[in-house]
Formats: sequence, C-alpha cells, structure tokens
Amino acid sequence: MDWLGVGYLVTVGGSEEPSGRFNLFGGVDIPTWKSTARGFRQFPGFTIHVPQARFLPPDGYRKWNIGGNTRKAGFQQRLAAGLKWLTAGPGSARTVETCPSACEPDAATGVAVWGMHHIHNLSATDRLRSRQPIPTPVPAYLPTAESPLTVDTALYSSAQQAPRVLLEEFTLPIRSGRAWKAPAGSIVRISTPEGSQVGDLNIWNAHNPRERFWASRTRQLHATHVSTYDRLWSCLPYMRPLVTIISDSLAWYGEDEHGGRVHDLLGTRCDPYINTVLSGGEYDFHCHSNLTRAILPFGLAESDVHDVINIFQVTGLDAEGRYFMNPCPAAGGDHLEFLAEQDILMALSTCPGGDLSLWGFGADSEKEMIKCCRPLKVEVFRLADEDFLHEAGWQPAEPSKYGGKHGMAVPEGEQGRAGV
Repeated sequence: MDWLGVGYLVTVGGSEEPSGRFNLFGGVDIPTWKSTARGFRQFPGFTIHVPQARFLPPDGYRKWNIGGNTRKAGFQQRLAAGLKWLTAGPGSARTVETCPSACEPDAATGVAVWGMHHIHNLSATDRLRSRQPIPTPVPAYLPTAESPLTVDTALYSSAQQAPRVLLEEFTLPIRSGRAWKAPAGSIVRISTPEGSQVGDLNIWNAHNPRERFWASRTRQLHATHVSTYDRLWSCLPYMRPLVTIISDSLAWYGEDEHGGRVHDLLGTRCDPYINTVLSGGEYDFHCHSNLTRAILPFGLAESDVHDVINIFQVTGLDAEGRYFMNPCPAAGGDHLEFLAEQDILMALSTCPGGDLSLWGFGADSEKEMIKCCRPLKVEVFRLADEDFLHEAGWQPAEPSKYGGKHGMAVPEGEQGRAGV
C-alpha cells in the first residue's frame, strides 16, 4: 500500500519528481476537504471515499500542524504535482481513501485538521470502468515506399506471368515429407492436385542452415496470414527475405465468419511430443517427424526443423484468444507460388490431419483423419529469359547491414547510457 499523509510524510514543495512519499497538503477543515474531494472526483484515475462525520484515527497516527492548510499559498501547486506523480506511476489507477484524523483543533485557528491517509490500487472492475477509450491501433510495421516490405508489384507480377522452364517436379504422398533446393530467382509452385490438403513448410538458406525462416517476425512484419506480395523472412542476424509470394489462388478467401484466414503463421507444426502429452499414444508421422526425415539427406537434423508456415490452412483466434483451425478451402489445382530471393532449401510435409475436417487427438484419430488426406505437388521453375529479373533491377536479398556491436564496442559519447 502506498501512503500519502499530512505532517508525517516528506513535503517536496511541488516537485514533479518527488522522491519517496509525497505530502499533498498539511491540513484541511471539513468544508474545505469536502469541496476538495469533489474536485478529486473529476481527476482521471481516482475514486474518492468521503468519510462519515466521525473521527477515524489513521494507522501509525502522529500529530501534525496546520502549516499546509489549503488556504495557504502553494497548496494547489503541490496538489497538482502530487496527482501528476500518483497517476504517472506504475499501476497508476488508484483509489484515494480519506480519513479524518484524531488530532486536536489548532490552538491559533480552531480548525480541525483532516488528512488523506491511504492510496491503494483500484479493483479490476473499477479500472475497467474508468479505462479511457483506446484509439484505433496502427500496424506496428507500416511499410514506406522505400521499405523492403514494399515490393515492386509490377516486377513480381511480370515474373509470375513470364514464360518459365520446369527444373523439377514431384508429388508428395500423404503423411510424408520431402526437401529440395531452389536457386535464387527461381519460382516454386506448391499445389493441391487432388483437392484440399494442408502442408507444413520450412525454408533455409541453401548454403547456411543457421539462416532459416522466422515465422514470428514475418507475422509482425506482414500479418498472421500471408498472401500475394508478402515475404517470408529469415532469422537473426540475417534478417532478409527468403521468398516472396507471387501468386495465391486462395487470396479470395479473405476473413471468414469466424475470423479465420488462410496460410497460417499463428500456429506451428503438429509433433509427436505434444501428441503423447495430450493423448498418451505415439505416432511417428506428424509434420515435425516428416520434416525431420526429409532434411536428413541434406545433412540437417531434427534441431534444424523450425516453426512453419501452414500453407492452405485456415486458422484464427476465438473470442477468448484461443487458437482454432477450420477445414482447408482448397480445391483441386489450387496453388501458392514463391519467388526465391536467395538460394534456398525447402522442406514440405503433407499434414497427417489432411484437410483438418476430421481433426482430433486420441487412439483412433490418425485412422479417422486419413480419410481426408491427399497429396501435394511441388514444381520448381526458372524463367525462360534468365536475364529478365536482373535487367528489371532485381537482386538476391542481402543480409541486414547491422554491425553487430550490441553495445560491446561503445561509441564515444554513449558511455554511461543504457547500463553501458
């Protein structure tokens, strides 16, 4: 509990940055105090309790004098400064509780001294009731014209429509995983040849597996669900685009009646560990396991598997903020296309939950969900005109140019700041 009192607390003379406790005023007669209390009610963040006309001795009472009477010069300044201090501090929503003191009237003036004794936190209900309206929020990372978050849509649209040459293609069976490489400037197309099916996708730099897809930063930079002209970004310290989405046949889906959207960055891959925790059983073909098997031929291990983009998957948060998944809306031939911004390694799992229309946990859930599992198709292309992108001004993405000092090599003039 914070204490604010009269006479036994330190007076700081109206300083806006008082140290320790604060003395708002030294003494108030009953009529003046009731008037002051009405004024307090108009001050945001405070609830005033005016006591009954009886004496209630404060805890740890000590007598004070009338030296700070409200009629004295400087009272209003001290009051304003004190309120500013109280409402600016941590947990600033406070209740001011008043209590008349048990001291004798002042010998010279005959005025009985009243004091404000307790300041304590408001209840959650009171804080909610007194909360000020919140302005419409602005996205934290609004792109500017020169920002790498703003892509040259004309260039990427032209690349998507330009003649292309097939480099590799394969169909990924249900409940399996596979990895492949794609050079910078190539186009990767993932499609649903037989209908709705969710896929879990990982991406690395082809030459350095420490540089890999960073789902949470991508979510901040773009959105919880991505589509055409959004980028999938790599982790620190590289912080650059791995791919840019150049075509999305499900872009029409938008937001459904439950707030669900497609191509999910909210969740992550299904895995055998949480399956055992929740169901008590064991199953070896979750997306995490499928991705692990897929990357072994490339010299990577389970620890290289990371948070995914769930392609063709509809997800959202309910009214309580809980994650939900809706059935996949893809039809036969729907697709998502990426332009590789650097040489990349990709790995894809056909989720054992299929299109998620039968999702569940339990001993028989895998047997049930196989009814809605379908394959995914992967195609890798190069542009027929191999100079097209470079002539249009495109270059492979470069790592962040941050110098990496992290405060360990302190520039002159910065010593003593921020704990250095």
